[in-house]
Amino acid sequence: MIKIRMHKKIDIPFRVKWLNNPKANKFTGDNIGETTTLNKQKE
Repeated sequence: MIKIRMHKKIDIPFRVKWLNNPKANKFTGDNIGETTTLNKQKE
Protein backbone atom coordinates (compact mmCIF):
# COMPACT_ATOMS: atom_id res chain seq x y z
CA MET A 1 0.00 0.00 0.00
CA ILE A 2 1.26 3.49 -0.82
CA LYS A 3 0.54 6.35 1.56
CA ILE A 4 0.90 9.91 0.30
CA ARG A 5 1.82 12.60 2.79
CA MET A 6 3.54 15.98 2.92
CA HIS A 7 7.33 15.93 2.79
CA LYS A 8 9.08 16.20 6.13
CA LYS A 9 12.60 17.37 7.00
CA ILE A 10 13.66 13.75 7.45
CA ASP A 11 12.77 13.14 3.79
CA ILE A 12 15.22 15.72 2.40
CA PRO A 13 18.25 13.40 1.99
CA PHE A 14 16.06 10.85 0.18
CA ARG A 15 14.61 13.58 -2.04
CA VAL A 16 18.11 14.80 -2.97
CA LYS A 17 19.22 11.24 -3.81
CA TRP A 18 16.08 10.65 -5.90
CA LEU A 19 16.23 13.96 -7.77
CA ASN A 20 19.94 13.48 -8.52
CA ASN A 21 19.27 10.05 -10.04
CA PRO A 22 19.10 10.57 -13.83
CA LYS A 23 16.85 7.53 -14.29
CA ALA A 24 14.26 8.95 -11.87
CA ASN A 25 14.80 12.61 -12.76
CA LYS A 26 13.78 12.12 -16.39
CA PHE A 27 10.22 11.39 -15.21
CA THR A 28 9.78 14.44 -12.99
CA GLY A 29 9.13 16.74 -15.95
CA ASP A 30 10.73 19.66 -14.13
CA ASN A 31 14.35 20.72 -14.59
CA ILE A 32 15.28 17.49 -16.33
CA GLY A 33 18.96 16.68 -15.92
CA GLU A 34 19.50 19.33 -13.22
CA THR A 35 20.96 18.20 -9.91
CA THR A 36 20.06 19.44 -6.45
CA THR A 37 21.65 19.79 -3.01
CA LEU A 38 20.54 19.48 0.60
CA ASN A 39 20.53 23.29 0.92
CA LYS A 40 18.37 23.76 -2.18
CA GLN A 41 15.85 21.22 -0.91
CA LYS A 42 15.74 22.74 2.57
CA GLU A 43 14.65 26.04 1.02
